[in-house]
Amino acid sequence: MEAAPGVSRVYLERVHEPRLNISKFVVQATTVHGRGIRGAAERVGIVEAGRVGAHPNLPAARRILCRPTASSTVSGHKTNAAGVIQSNNATNTGVSPNITLVDGIGADFSDAEMMAATDCVITQNATAINMSFGSETNGVFDAFARYVDTVSYNTGRTIVVAISNICANRMGSPEIAFNALAVGSFSDRNTKAFGDDRHSCAPAIVPAHSAFLDPLSPNNDREEPDLVAPGHSICTTTAGGGFSCVSGTSFAAPHVTGAVGLLQDRSPVFNAQGERARAILMASARHNIEGATRLSERDGAGALMTAAADRVLINNQSWWFSTSGDATGFPHDQTFVANAGQKVRFVVVWAHKMPLGSTATEPTTDLDLTVLDPSGAFVAGSVSFDNSYEIVEFTAPVTGTYTARISNFRSSPGSEFIGLAASRTNS
Repeated sequence: MEAAPGVSRVYLERVHEPRLNISKFVVQATTVHGRGIRGAAERVGIVEAGRVGAHPNLPAARRILCRPTASSTVSGHKTNAAGVIQSNNATNTGVSPNITLVDGIGADFSDAEMMAATDCVITQNATAINMSFGSETNGVFDAFARYVDTVSYNTGRTIVVAISNICANRMGSPEIAFNALAVGSFSDRNTKAFGDDRHSCAPAIVPAHSAFLDPLSPNNDREEPDLVAPGHSICTTTAGGGFSCVSGTSFAAPHVTGAVGLLQDRSPVFNAQGERARAILMASARHNIEGATRLSERDGAGALMTAAADRVLINNQSWWFSTSGDATGFPHDQTFVANAGQKVRFVVVWAHKMPLGSTATEPTTDLDLTVLDPSGAFVAGSVSFDNSYEIVEFTAPVTGTYTARISNFRSSPGSEFIGLAASRTNS
């Protein structure tokens, strides 16, 4: 190549390293902060063994200790994750810097301790709970995943889970839970531009991390992760002060937890409407990392875009409702407006009703989504058997009022909790 005509010099490719001071731009957190939304007066939780360490940019005045007698051990990993959510450093700024962080302390990572810490965080009114831990079940449900499904259904909280870091594995637990928001990782390569972003299992990314093989399911059509966020070489808070750079899905998930805190700051309804939060974040994940833009293997619905999510709320383009899980509750129609030429993404999310259902590997209810244009003609549809969401993406052919029709393909007893969202812009 160096000897080829017209080539004056050959450069080695530079591999950039993302940092929190860049990822806050990539996920659009700074745009939302500029709109006056920084998580003030709201709470999110972080559950792990040990406790968040002291740091000048993790204000003690905005920290609530949950189960402080469970452990006095400071967790470096937990302190790293906390900084992604809450750091108020002017350069390495967290996604939700004015949020109050509820520290759910476990004595260890046993199911009993993680359940107790989660229950405590919920009693302290945390809107979202970050879980940057898990077990390599390789696509199989376990007791803790069932617990996550149950507690999410019963409380309406958003449980944000970091997926497995092993590229060759299927999803583990608790990310396999239907009601969790399963978050994978991508590398922003230390640039604000989107064009050079890569999934964290791409050959150029070291260390490779972020599983993408789907869970086992009866119809083999379940897709995870739900979305992705920056998780490669994130420079964040270190216990005792200072910053260090860390990689893993453990540091992608807190970007999403912080984003839920921003949604709650904008519209304080999400303590009981986790399905709506999931729908908004998936619909607005318009930054495509790989594959099909609607839904693909490695990045799910796409990469986190908090300004686009905030815009959904500003435009009143999200909804939540409860209805019977039997045939009497459906079809349900929701209208929304779109302009000709707009790229529209519409998502419906519903809650799996543990312990109901014939198996633990498919949602109790199977809803389908169809979008009709202002004349009633079919525009787009989404049909799967084993997901607890459906997503469509289309370019609006005309300006007017569109109809999203939710149909019930498989009924089940009990109440359905359903969130809907339409995203029409990137910011």
